[in-house]
Amino acid sequence: MINKIQSELSEVQQIEKCKNCECFLNVLEAVQGDLTEIGADKGEPIFKDIEQWLDAGYQSKHSCLDCKTCPPLKPYEEFNKEVSSEWERSGKASLKVRLVPKPCA
Repeated sequence: MINKIQSELSEVQQIEKCKNCECFLNVLEAVQGDLTEIGADKGEPIFKDIEQWLDAGYQSKHSCLDCKTCPPLKPYEEFNKEVSSEWERSGKASLKVRLVPKPCA
């Protein structure tokens, strides 16, 4: 699950219009929060990637471009659904909702 979201976010980060978009940056922060909440090891490579992507993204951040399809949103929704299901199966309360999808993230 972690490798999958890391790979998908890496692909989105390569899209020029996405890497500095507030939508992508919000998704990165949401994934980071979810991983922290479920107790993922901070040594996981995804944490380093997210920090680098956030640092680079905030240097030239731009507002949402209202793309018809938001590239980072679908991977996040799938990841969050998987993480939430796993979390609840383990008998824990629901994860905090970090990102409420709009037409564009």
